[in-house]
Amino acid sequence: MLKMSSQIENIVNAYKTLSKIPSVVGGKLNKNASKVSAKWSVRNLDKGKSSKYTTTHILDDKLHVVTESDFATDVSNELLSAVSPRETYKAIIREEKNGKDTKKQYLEVWNKKTLAYCIDLTALDMHGDVYADSEFGSLDWTPDETAVVYVAEKKLQKFEPYIKRKGEEKPKSDGSGENLPKKGEEFLYRQDWGEQLVGKHLSVIVVCNLETEKLSILEGLPHALCPGQVRFSPDGRSVVGVAWETEPRRLGLIFCTNRPSFIFVLTLDGNLRRLSSAGQAVRSPRISPNGDLVWLQRPADGPHHACHQLMIMKNYYMLQDAQPSVIIDIVPTEVKIANDVSFYGLYNQSLPENCFSDDGKRIVFSTPQQNEVRSYVADIDSKRIMDISNKSTPGSTSILDLRSDVLLAVCSSLTTPGQLYIARLPSQGNESTIEWHCISEHVEVPPSVHSSITEYLYLEHKECSDNVRFACVLINYRGSTGSGQASVDFLPKRVGDTDVKDCKLATDEITRLFSVDVNKLCLSGGSHGGFLVTHLSGQYPDTYRVVVSRNPVIDVASMFNSTDIADWCAVEAGFQFTETGPVSDEELLAMRRCSPIAHVHKVKTPTALMLGSGDKRVPHYQGLEYARRLKANGVETRVYMYDDNHSLSSMPAEMDNLINSLDWFFQHLES
Repeated sequence: MLKMSSQIENIVNAYKTLSKIPSVVGGKLNKNASKVSAKWSVRNLDKGKSSKYTTTHILDDKLHVVTESDFATDVSNELLSAVSPRETYKAIIREEKNGKDTKKQYLEVWNKKTLAYCIDLTALDMHGDVYADSEFGSLDWTPDETAVVYVAEKKLQKFEPYIKRKGEEKPKSDGSGENLPKKGEEFLYRQDWGEQLVGKHLSVIVVCNLETEKLSILEGLPHALCPGQVRFSPDGRSVVGVAWETEPRRLGLIFCTNRPSFIFVLTLDGNLRRLSSAGQAVRSPRISPNGDLVWLQRPADGPHHACHQLMIMKNYYMLQDAQPSVIIDIVPTEVKIANDVSFYGLYNQSLPENCFSDDGKRIVFSTPQQNEVRSYVADIDSKRIMDISNKSTPGSTSILDLRSDVLLAVCSSLTTPGQLYIARLPSQGNESTIEWHCISEHVEVPPSVHSSITEYLYLEHKECSDNVRFACVLINYRGSTGSGQASVDFLPKRVGDTDVKDCKLATDEITRLFSVDVNKLCLSGGSHGGFLVTHLSGQYPDTYRVVVSRNPVIDVASMFNSTDIADWCAVEAGFQFTETGPVSDEELLAMRRCSPIAHVHKVKTPTALMLGSGDKRVPHYQGLEYARRLKANGVETRVYMYDDNHSLSSMPAEMDNLINSLDWFFQHLES
């Protein structure tokens, strides 16, 4: 067996060390805030995937930890879980693998002592897979704890060829409504929701009555609507949720908050009412203790992610003529909130599951703000906003839960892994006096220092024994979220130009301010970041020494016809997205001109491309086309192809591309 080089060995050891650091992926308080249940994720290198587990912390009246769970509990096969309102039960959607390619899903309900119910959802065959993703997924209890609601793939009718010899079949007479197989539609194309939502075509709302163990599919939504994010109304007689439009086509939904959708309320007997206005994209409905409904909303057009409004409809389930109003509006640049703090608007893709104060008069949320995530409390009636972020620990504060006016949050920074913090929400008007304290054990990481400078973050290692040392600059170019809607709106029609210039300006500033070797500048980025690093090596061929690009956008014009986000190609090139009428030569030419492919002939820099064969967002042939051009021009090029999607986040893909990226850098920095 060949022995690894000392440099590769250092890189591998660094990856092993960092992979052992767990990350917080969720956390819940019980109803009187005396217990914290935290959910963590840690990379399991031998299994080739991450393991998820929970820890428990018991708190005293002063919110200090008095006892902790002896051992963490593995919950890797739990897709969703929800504790009932009176904490009598806990519902779990569990998935278990039966062999390599088969799986089963179960609905389990546990009481404090034992398993109360277990329903084999796969065997019942009333629907497809339960949705557990961040866009559609939900699991919620009725107020009386007699039923749960969730979202699943609609069951497909059976199909068969026009010609198939078999015995005579008759429709079932058992009332199941199952018809004879439909002929000639077995190969009919069915569009799904794209990247990371492959196989999800059309959803249904499922209610399970626990006493009878019967499932029912709620009727009343038109066939062309795809529901998700559902929860019961306070009276238990209806559900509220988000419905996405599927016609004329489904565009990729993950990371895209601009898809046409509306908030609805649907009674259990099938009466539908639309609550939000037309032309909007909505998400994250939440119901206050007073029965008021809030949600996030933005126009259903433009860039994929942008500034949101926080909307409210008071007494929505009791008043048929209730109208929505704005709590927090879209912020063009910045506004001053309490204590003269700058606030840049809402860019969060969801609200905490429990986000209201005990009296229902205030709402808490976390949102990106320039270079970090900050947390706030807003008074619903006065619309006063107060920053309640953890000021004792620099970095980001993200709210996980709020119960009995006690807040649970995760705090982190570029140099400190996420840790659990807890605080009591002060009374109205006194929120600035909030005091956070840590309840989880800090994880030691290699010593480093970072400085935040205007619109980029600079991170530099002070000392490192394994010689894997890089200074990193992370750039919020104009067009990034977190700095007002005007910043988001700046980039369309300027993509491939001002964003590239902003990155070059950051490079020049870093080399001017810090002791950075200008002969050893590396470029690394993925997706739009991959687009930027390939632009930089083409537009500034003598500045950078080596490039790693992950699933990069290379040719916007050719991507337009194959990606799940064709609207991005049009909007960023400066045009309104449409697929009606003739194909515009002008638009296709504009897309080509703003692409890295327009500068590929000038590239001199050795380039490694990390591509995902299952990428629906930026199809891998974009990178292959770029590699062919580079090689034809004599540029040293290497391509890695992973059986993964756009994120390259599966354990084998992540490990390989990170280690090979660093190795690629060292090969060309030391040559």
